[in-house]
Amino acid sequence: MNIVCRKDLVQRIKSKNPTVKCYDINAVVNTLFDEMADALQNHEKVIIRNFGTFCVTEVNERTYRTPDGQIVHSPKTYRVKFVTGVNLANSVKHE
Repeated sequence: MNIVCRKDLVQRIKSKNPTVKCYDINAVVNTLFDEMADALQNHEKVIIRNFGTFCVTEVNERTYRTPDGQIVHSPKTYRVKFVTGVNLANSVKHE
């Protein structure tokens, strides 16, 4: 499995847009991710058409028992959920 990090994304965008400086591309990518993170921290849904949707879901408080019998309390928390868009899901299926 290959891993694509932020630096790789900037380089790929640069190869498709050679007239734009890496510094400017990096600024746009950083701003995009920062804005998405800010929206999710405010429990806002982030929808990117033809790609997917990011949203924050609440995980309720619960109590469970470990295999050795100890009772453990898990507090209420929040998780980020990603749902793929139809176009992305179809393109991944057909590769």
